[in-house]
Amino acid sequence: MAVTCLLFTFVVTACGAAVSATTTTGIGTTMSTSTVSETTTQPLESTTTSSPTTTSRPEADVEIADGVVGGPEVFEYELMETVDIRVVSDVDDELHIHGYDLVFALAAGVPTQITFVADLPGVFEVEVHTGHAVVFEIEVVG
Repeated sequence: MAVTCLLFTFVVTACGAAVSATTTTGIGTTMSTSTVSETTTQPLESTTTSSPTTTSRPEADVEIADGVVGGPEVFEYELMETVDIRVVSDVDDELHIHGYDLVFALAAGVPTQITFVADLPGVFEVEVHTGHAVVFEIEVVG
């Protein structure tokens, strides 16, 4: 009687893993073995860099130039919130906040920081002393 024996060996490498399988067939028997040998691969590193997002505040919230006011007409705040407005004028002047009786000096071309606690509810005009023109209003609710 003749014995027939066949031997097959497969090796496959895909995605960093080597897989081998051996199948032997002989007299009415089949034997299969498989071995998986994994290799670890590092993901590709991104070369894209981004700078942190920063929100830079404009030089001024309100600009006064040649008698024309640029910026919001009304700034809204909650009661007890801190008012924080920057104003730039092209001429020396003073800003007066009615109701709070606060005065802030304006130097030509230099941002002036208006900061105070809004502890009175209502709508308050802010005007320049020269010409007594209203520049904007501050509305405090709550």
